Amino acid sequence: MVELKVKLYNNLAHCQLQYDEYEATIELCNKALKFDPVNIKALYRKCSAHSGLHMYEDAWTDIQSALRIDPNDKAAQLKANSLKPKIEKINKDYTTVIKKMFG
Repeated sequence: MVELKVKLYNNLAHCQLQYDEYEATIELCNKALKFDPVNIKALYRKCSAHSGLHMYEDAWTDIQSALRIDPNDKAAQLKANSLKPKIEKINKDYTTVIKKMFG
């Protein structure tokens, strides 16, 4: 029964993601991950939803979790590569702000 729930939540999340319903996607992925914390599809979809909301740090956390589970997952690797420049920019901007505050 748990397997079925995970599949159902994953499929619903996929549908919501197709309609750019990012908050609903995240909620459904969280439900799937509650039953199966190492579900790569749920982590990938959650990452995509966070990206859609421009929540790149959360997206990065999601995709890194997926890559820890399966470092060879090609889709997760591609997603991580596309997020990396955004994360680097966030870190650079953060460093600049800190230097201005304390420099």
